Amino acid sequence: IDKFHVAARLNKAVDQVRRAEHRERLSAGDDRLKGTQHLFRRSAATMKTDQREQLGYFTRMSFKVARAWQRREMARQLWSLTDRETAMVGWRKWLKSARLSRLTPLRKAAETVEEHLEWIVNASTTGLSNGRAESTNARVQKLKRQAHGFRNINNFCDAMLFRYGSLDLSV
Repeated sequence: IDKFHVAARLNKAVDQVRRAEHRERLSAGDDRLKGTQHLFRRSAATMKTDQREQLGYFTRMSFKVARAWQRREMARQLWSLTDRETAMVGWRKWLKSARLSRLTPLRKAAETVEEHLEWIVNASTTGLSNGRAESTNARVQKLKRQAHGFRNINNFCDAMLFRYGSLDLSV
């Protein structure tokens, strides 16, 4: 479990809240959430002035998606904690806040975070990631797709060594 996976899960939860709220409001004739999908995908640090104002409006008007976005931003800030104890306390506070939010997608995301809390705290405090392993796996899978399969495992290993290893054919 690393930052990328947690962020993806929380982004999905925020988007589910936005979609559900948009459907509810559209049925009541309110289309204020129309065109806001990209707004709620941005972080506070990368928002432009007009986007901050728009987000402030949704927050003041008590939109559910604004609450979900705020919880996601709280989780994003927890990744900067380097002390294990502080990180654990911070994530537990975030879990409590997410559970109390009464937003089902966010509560489900919180359940996932809670299941993997030890791993998440380890990743946030050490700064380690499984990105290199995932990159290697993606390249191997791409090679397998490009070849449309291999007749035997030896051919597959040779292709991997040829493509990604330091196999020297000049010898």
